[in-house]
Amino acid sequence: MLKEHIEGDITRIKKQENKIKESEELLNFILSNVNDLIVIISKDMKILYMNKKAEEEFGNNQIGNICFEVMMNKNTICESCCFNKINYNTESKFETPYANPYMAEEKIFECINSSVFSFNGQLAIIDVIRDITDKKRIEHSFKDSEELLRNFIENLQFSIFLLEANKNIYDCNTTAELYINRSKEEFIGENFFDLFPKSKEVIDSCDELIYNVINLDLSEIIEFEFVDHKGKSSVVEVIFSSLKFRNEKFVQVFMKDITERKLVDNIIREENERLRKIDDMKKQLTAQTSEEMKAPLNDMFDASQTLLDSYKDKLDQNAIKLLEMIKKGGKKSMALVGRIVDISRIETEKTKLKKQIESLVEIISESVDETMIKIKKHNFTLNLDLVEDLYSEIDKHLIKQVIKDILFHIINKAPKKSELSISLHQNNAFAEIILKNKDINLKEKEKKNLLSPKHKRTQKNSSLGLYFAKEIIELHGGQIIIESEGRNEGSKFIIRLPIINWTDLLLHMYIFYNSGILLYDYPFVEDENRNDSVLISGSLVGMLTILKEVVHGEKFIKIIDHGDRKIIFEMDTTNQIIFALIAKENLTIFHQKLLNLIEQFDKHYHNLVENIEESCSVTGNWRNLESLIEKHFT
Repeated sequence: MLKEHIEGDITRIKKQENKIKESEELLNFILSNVNDLIVIISKDMKILYMNKKAEEEFGNNQIGNICFEVMMNKNTICESCCFNKINYNTESKFETPYANPYMAEEKIFECINSSVFSFNGQLAIIDVIRDITDKKRIEHSFKDSEELLRNFIENLQFSIFLLEANKNIYDCNTTAELYINRSKEEFIGENFFDLFPKSKEVIDSCDELIYNVINLDLSEIIEFEFVDHKGKSSVVEVIFSSLKFRNEKFVQVFMKDITERKLVDNIIREENERLRKIDDMKKQLTAQTSEEMKAPLNDMFDASQTLLDSYKDKLDQNAIKLLEMIKKGGKKSMALVGRIVDISRIETEKTKLKKQIESLVEIISESVDETMIKIKKHNFTLNLDLVEDLYSEIDKHLIKQVIKDILFHIINKAPKKSELSISLHQNNAFAEIILKNKDINLKEKEKKNLLSPKHKRTQKNSSLGLYFAKEIIELHGGQIIIESEGRNEGSKFIIRLPIINWTDLLLHMYIFYNSGILLYDYPFVEDENRNDSVLISGSLVGMLTILKEVVHGEKFIKIIDHGDRKIIFEMDTTNQIIFALIAKENLTIFHQKLLNLIEQFDKHYHNLVENIEESCSVTGNWRNLESLIEKHFT
């Protein structure tokens, strides 16, 4: 029995020893594989234990050596060591430089001394040492960068302010202090807009401005009149934008003195006005001279015609021939004077193109209608191939004039009873209006001369129109090409204009009741990750509400520019139904088509709108809107 008891005690002791051994092995394994340097130090400053990382740094076989000699290359104990403290239960943490004697490498260590504890019967501390050299370098780098940035901002040539949401000045740079001629301590906390008492009409809208910058992240640029304490007035350009700093929204303000620029702008404006007046005088002189030339030329033409009508039978052949020459010359001269007037008008309008998205089929049809009298007079056979309608951003009036000038040139050059064909086709990114006649065969030199500025002054009346037609088309980013089809195949005039594929710019259409109830939405672009339409329509209503509050007088917003997309709003005649067209660009054609859609909507859905609360509960009531939208927009 005793033997069994002793054997049982020995077994338990062995198990305990094995557990202790396993714990020690586990602890040694952990301490050997941590990235920190771990050293256990006795009260008399001798090293009792070092893990693998510490041995790699300080060398092997250091057990029993003095810690501060091995680890710090010092001759005295570290001031922050726990053994220097009266209270042994405290911990200490400090940073110290370290120069490795073997590597000649300067490092910075962070040392954490634990509270005093018992280690193998001795008072000891654990010293955890961490290499923070890279961390310190990064901190110094950030500090240097921050200092560099601050110096950069301080030395900028324009003033910078930081405003709180309540419009008070939070901070500013040195340039701002110098410009205002006050130290920042004097005006920090003041309302920024109080610096501009003479710009009251602009400052009245400052609440709206700050709201837009802080809440909508919009940027604003405004000019103010600034008056310093000496009464000197200047004009400043102020740019407002949002800035997030320490989880708080601020308004950053860049202010630049533009007084000299405004003076230069005024000088330029005055000079431009003077040049405009001179140009107006030139145009007036041209018009007046042309009108004065018309009268005697018209008298010459009428007189020769009267003599031929009244006295032809009494005149000999030489006199009749001379009168015919005078009549013909007078007619040509009157046409040439008319062309000079046209040329003057065209050159004036070069910088004033009134461009809109227009239908080329519509322009060609109108041009042909306005030329039809002359086409019929010459017994021309007209063939039109206008199956595909194309759109371009153009000045409709000028493009019509170009088409008519080319038509007149062909009619004047081709024999009577000739055949004229006009077609419209797409060629990559361009629309080509092709005017072809089989009875005009132009040589290469003739084609070049028709469109060349060198022959501008020597060309005949109809050819002058072609030169300026070329100028107009090139202003639109296109070109005029004259091609010969070959012997007895005739020639063709090609007007090439950039195409606007306006349907590619459409994104989405929403139709909803002004309370926010979505009636229908139509995606022009399929998106697998579409957001919920009801939420989108609700956000549009919310956006309208915000904008109504911003705009004085509750003015209805027609367009919201959101950078990469534009939201075009229209309301029906009842002001209850809101149409929101989302597109990449704001084009006139979209407004036109939207109004046409609304006109048809009011016609077909009048009863549903009158009973809007009941009709909204039945989604099928609005299902046919799809065909109505596709009819106008696709």
